[in-house]
Amino acid sequence: MNLMNLFKKTNTTILTQTKIEESKPLWTTNVTPGEIALAMIKSHNGYLRYLNNLYDKLYKYDDNLAGDTDVRIEALKSANYILPEGLSKQQTHFFTSFLDKFFTTLVDHTLELKLRGNLFKQIVFALENNLYTIEKFISYKNLDLRAVNHELAFYVDDEKKTLSDDKFVRIFKDSAVYESIIKYYAFFSFALNNWASFIETYGKPIRIGKYKPGSTKDEVRKLKEMIKNLGSDLGAVISDNTLIEFADFKNARANSELYDNLLNFCKKAISKRILGQTLTTNTETTGSYAQAKVHDMVRKDILQADLRDCSNYISQICSRLNRLNFSDNDIKIELSLPEHIDLSTKITIDTQLNNIIQIGPDYWYNTYNIPIPKSGAKLVTTGNARLLAGSSNTLPGGTSNDVPFLPSGIVFSQSYLNKSNKKVAKINEKYLSKLDTLDKAKDSPFPGDLYYYFGNELSKLLLASYSQQKVQTYRKTSNREGLAPVLASDSFDIDYTGNALPLVRPLRDAGSSNPLTGNAGLCAGSSNSFQINWNLTDIKALHAFRQQAFQVAGVNCENLRQMIKDQAEKAITEGITFTEFKDNLKLKGFEPDNPYHLKTNFETAINGAKSAAQWQEIQELEDIFPYLRYLTMNDDAVREEHKAWHGLVLPVNDIFWNESYPPNGYGCRCDVEQITEDEAKESKRFGDKPDPETKTDNHFKGNPGKDISIWGNWLKEQSLKSTDSSELKLPDWSTVKGTKKEPKKLEFANTDEAKDYFNDNIAGLNLDVSKYPTNIPDSLFNKINPSNQDKMNFIKPTLENPTEVWTDSNNNTNYLKKYPSGTSKIVVNIAGQVIEFDIPGESKIDKVRKGDCLKI
Repeated sequence: MNLMNLFKKTNTTILTQTKIEESKPLWTTNVTPGEIALAMIKSHNGYLRYLNNLYDKLYKYDDNLAGDTDVRIEALKSANYILPEGLSKQQTHFFTSFLDKFFTTLVDHTLELKLRGNLFKQIVFALENNLYTIEKFISYKNLDLRAVNHELAFYVDDEKKTLSDDKFVRIFKDSAVYESIIKYYAFFSFALNNWASFIETYGKPIRIGKYKPGSTKDEVRKLKEMIKNLGSDLGAVISDNTLIEFADFKNARANSELYDNLLNFCKKAISKRILGQTLTTNTETTGSYAQAKVHDMVRKDILQADLRDCSNYISQICSRLNRLNFSDNDIKIELSLPEHIDLSTKITIDTQLNNIIQIGPDYWYNTYNIPIPKSGAKLVTTGNARLLAGSSNTLPGGTSNDVPFLPSGIVFSQSYLNKSNKKVAKINEKYLSKLDTLDKAKDSPFPGDLYYYFGNELSKLLLASYSQQKVQTYRKTSNREGLAPVLASDSFDIDYTGNALPLVRPLRDAGSSNPLTGNAGLCAGSSNSFQINWNLTDIKALHAFRQQAFQVAGVNCENLRQMIKDQAEKAITEGITFTEFKDNLKLKGFEPDNPYHLKTNFETAINGAKSAAQWQEIQELEDIFPYLRYLTMNDDAVREEHKAWHGLVLPVNDIFWNESYPPNGYGCRCDVEQITEDEAKESKRFGDKPDPETKTDNHFKGNPGKDISIWGNWLKEQSLKSTDSSELKLPDWSTVKGTKKEPKKLEFANTDEAKDYFNDNIAGLNLDVSKYPTNIPDSLFNKINPSNQDKMNFIKPTLENPTEVWTDSNNNTNYLKKYPSGTSKIVVNIAGQVIEFDIPGESKIDKVRKGDCLKI
């Protein structure tokens, strides 16, 4: 039965009258004093429809109320349920399946009852495997619900309808949280309207029209109309020989701070009523949070009371199902909140404890959710460090497990991904909050902040992964030469990305107290424990990868915007509320099963950058290790086509690696092992040829080290959209805030002295704002305009801390830095080489602000 069918019998025509040219209160689109008064009067007489409609509007238009409500609901949704003991196997399976499906829905019901004071839902049952289960709950709006003798009743045409308790949830609660905060909204409405009227009347200058004695009535009338049409209601028409004085009290003014303070007080009072008095109640932050944060925002006694009431409600629903299917016994469902542990602290404690008491592998797997290797686990001890490794983890070309083979690349932690997801969700929610109509969605600007954040995060991962691979390759090379690496307890920490990724702990030479280092050269991070000697190929690859990262971010946001438009149109045509529209879009477009979404792009960036750096090292070591062996993880998750390549041994220069060098698909975990000729000939698959029927994923055909493309053909197939300053809603360059302090002015006696300064202080490798290496060649000096030679001190500050950075269609990167005396512009090509330095005029800058924006 659909309750809406009951209304088809009534044919009531409602006539409305609209007054023309009547001043409207400030909150006409939100909540008016009349609505509040009507809802309260009706509710005191038992009529709940007006009050429920009022609650809907308050939640929809007040972000503070909606945010506090969502926080309280989300805190409860993280609870764990416990079934009662003594259930049969069939009962356990039945209620587990039911609660897995409907737990969050039942939490919503509980908080709706507690916050709104009444709950009305229709239960739709379904028969599955000869058992009755709930297919869905139906919610209705605008029903005539009434509180009669402390019970919730349903009326149609003033006639009370009898409803089956088995098929409907009808609960009334006398004390509702929302009802207790209505007084604050009454103040909002009255205060804001009165204040707006006051400002409209007295906050503008008075307009005075003067007419001369003897003027006709028609002239005076026309003068009055002119005054009226000029703006506000405050005006005057006087005779030209009439004098009216206006006294201006200079020390008295209409001060809005009083109203601001009162409005803020109301917001805080509402938050305290919903969340309780907590340390975080008075913050302005709302939205979705990690579970531990959400719990901290709700006072513990309120959270425990919600837990108790939710447990009772879920138990009632489960008891109904039990009586339908099994027995007349009640089912009591217990709820508990998970214990939140600071994993970083726990890891530190466990690691220190492991140096005293040997902890078995099962503890690490179970505690930190580490997948167990298919071939089993073995505790490997090397020196004073204990590592867990699969039995197949051996050094390239070796057979012993005494020293583990340390895989290359960076594996980003789940906490890092959660942090990024939370940041993206916050930006996405801010973007969605502005799109409350279809027209706004269709005309919405390019989401610049989301695009920039996403591209910047990908860019940091690329640099970190590429740099770390070079460190790992040095480790493996050192292992080849017979060094026995160990993890030293006092090893140095390296963080290439400003604490964005897990720290990398370098190996030490077992016979030395010094950390292993590469050749002297440019260091990618703040630590000097490892130095990376960037060559031209490295720099070219890194800059190309970074540009791709921002292109991928642009593709991501374009798809997100198109999806928002489609969903907005659907919302308007199908009549769902804007709140439902926003809920439908939460974090859509960032699921890992889509190639241009967040998690998959992170993984692709890491694997692609790692593989590209690995390929450069392979080329350098080809004379010693001329063969590559294809390796998979050799578990059930490996793709069938990749299994066919496992163990395949081919020369480094074989054309197979041009298209099938890993990664060979989204989420691919394959790797290669560089081996000597003797090792290659001993391999079982030496001389095998790849099966021509086994094809590489078309999107991943290529070699990141050769092609300098970590997203392969997928990126080429996208319709890339380059943005400019207007699409990103950036201000004109003339209004951009620049740096207030300029570098000390240079003075040279002659050109030779200027060139010496350039060679001694500027030329050579440098690091830009994102720690990417840039090459400032000696030849640049000859291209610098002689009139700019005294401003060469602008070059390094511009690279290291530019105001904006853009890449153009020619793969050049433009670094712009605004100073009081002008703007410095530095152009870097894809090989990281500075090819231009100039101080252009202001009129030319906006023409440069096009392409992909790397820094705002």
